[in-house]
Amino acid sequence: MHGTINAVTAKRASEPWRQSMEKNELRGLKVWTLVDARGEPCPAPLLEVKRAIKKVPLGKILEVRVSDPAAPDDIRIWARKAGYECLGSLSAKGYERLFIARKK
Repeated sequence: MHGTINAVTAKRASEPWRQSMEKNELRGLKVWTLVDARGEPCPAPLLEVKRAIKKVPLGKILEVRVSDPAAPDDIRIWARKAGYECLGSLSAKGYERLFIARKK
């Protein structure tokens, strides 16, 4: 089953620096698709996310994994400006996992 955002998540503020979901909620998400951009320098991760999000159905979730230290902030800012919601991120060994909900 692919992930969807729930009503509580949809109502939370979507400030670019604030997580709208708790870490334990993020760990339990079912994602629609995964973009693995580990090892790619900026702006490649953001470009991959822009291409992939177009294929994600409304209400579904894209997970992106990045190792470039600048990529998480770039992706969060872009998501906010583009009308998507960054649900949050999880740190893993050597990379970040970001979760983007397609809202439009």
